[in-house]
Amino acid sequence: GERPAREPIRVRTARVNQVLGTDLARDAIAGLLDPIGFTSTVDGDDLAVTVPSWRYDSATEIDVVEEVARHHGYDHIPRRDLAHANPGRLTDAQRRRREVRRLLVGLGVAEVMPLPFLAPGQLAACGFPPDGIELRNSLVAEESVLRTTLLPGLVQAVATNAARRSLGVRLFEIGHVFLPATGRGSGPGRPDLLPDEREHLGVALAGADAPEAVRAWYAVAGRLGLDDVDVVNGERPGLHPTRSAIARVGGVEVGSVGEIDPGVLDHHGIGERVAWLEVDLGAVLGLVPDDDRPYRPVSRFPSSDVDLAFEVDDSVSALDVERTLAGASPLVWAVTLFDVYRGSGVADGRRSLAYAVRFDSPERTLTDAEVADARAALIDAVVAAHGATLRA
Repeated sequence: GERPAREPIRVRTARVNQVLGTDLARDAIAGLLDPIGFTSTVDGDDLAVTVPSWRYDSATEIDVVEEVARHHGYDHIPRRDLAHANPGRLTDAQRRRREVRRLLVGLGVAEVMPLPFLAPGQLAACGFPPDGIELRNSLVAEESVLRTTLLPGLVQAVATNAARRSLGVRLFEIGHVFLPATGRGSGPGRPDLLPDEREHLGVALAGADAPEAVRAWYAVAGRLGLDDVDVVNGERPGLHPTRSAIARVGGVEVGSVGEIDPGVLDHHGIGERVAWLEVDLGAVLGLVPDDDRPYRPVSRFPSSDVDLAFEVDDSVSALDVERTLAGASPLVWAVTLFDVYRGSGVADGRRSLAYAVRFDSPERTLTDAEVADARAALIDAVVAAHGATLRA
């Protein structure tokens, strides 16, 4: 009987030359194939090649390209060096995520990787609405709900360490949370709608208070080169009602910062305060400016440190005072809040804020007179801007 007909194979001229590194014309390719029984017809700039019935080893375009190379002659294929190396590299998001990890590890915070699955009621036990997305075919009932926050997993990690008398642990996680879909048509009638999956950063600092979590947020933002970063008072789920705030970048809310609610800690058997930071890392990375950050050289000259304590109204933000101090003199190198005090010696409705201020210059060693003048300028600026009183 007759052999079955072979379907023509489309052979692209550009593809032949790309694979072989040649510069063969369409008709030249056809001329190389015709003597070995590969018949071809013109198909625009390419060829439709029919393979001989006895060549079962040639069934695809790349097989035909190999025949072209063989009959053209390997010695006739010119050597062409790569025009330039094209090494792989990290994307900007991957590089910045790695910078955040390195920063936190450098601050003594260890990375952990809790599972994204929770037990029913675990969100409610952490002070969050119990509206996590339920899995249809979970392996165990204790892992049947997708988390909407990183807090349960990190709190459980702190509790596990506390149960083994390992106190003061400092942990962070970069992981995904799963929020119920809010798009058009979502709801109970649309169980097939995918959840809103986001990448978050969570930091739990056992034995620490809210200001340390705020400092961690500013450290992360500073490493990423973010501008106009602040925190504003506001209650957040799972956090202490008077020790919680909203983390913002350019006035846009990106997360929460403060201390975990004592009731949540008691429920998990944790007997120490736990500072907390959680931000939408995907949103934060999207706000990082594309331009390079200016380099600030390390001074070769000794610095001078002074402590300043101000009594201010409770309505005055510690961050606003810090910004006033930082902008009051070009010699200010760093400002750090290290104490907040209410009690004896401080009027009702007011509190004491104590800052460590470092003066430095990249050009010379500062004189005592220069430091004294800069200190006086800082005091005058805070008193004028915030109605503060310098404490002895």
